[in-house]
Amino acid sequence: MERTISDAKELFNLQNIHLIEPILTPIEYEGNYPFGNTESLPEITCLAELKCHSAFKNEEMDYSGLGLVWFQGNYAFPIEKAINDFIKTIPYRKICEEFSYSDM
Repeated sequence: MERTISDAKELFNLQNIHLIEPILTPIEYEGNYPFGNTESLPEITCLAELKCHSAFKNEEMDYSGLGLVWFQGNYAFPIEKAINDFIKTIPYRKICEEFSYSDM
């Protein structure tokens, strides 16, 4: 997951990337792994860049942005309901980055 977050930072040119914690599925195995139990992530990695043409924390800034990373089982819309519901609870105004057009 660290690599995915790093990739999102580079892709979106953002430092603030919010990871929606995935639901891990145990992998059935009758033996014992030396490193503990194994789990799998949902198959599809999703990245989203959210932008707003407003700043919320600093009046001197012009716009804001936030990257999202989540994992889901299906490739295509709609976004899974549990993920969509969680996205709605993200405190965007508190955790977004803010930018100025003069910095471009």
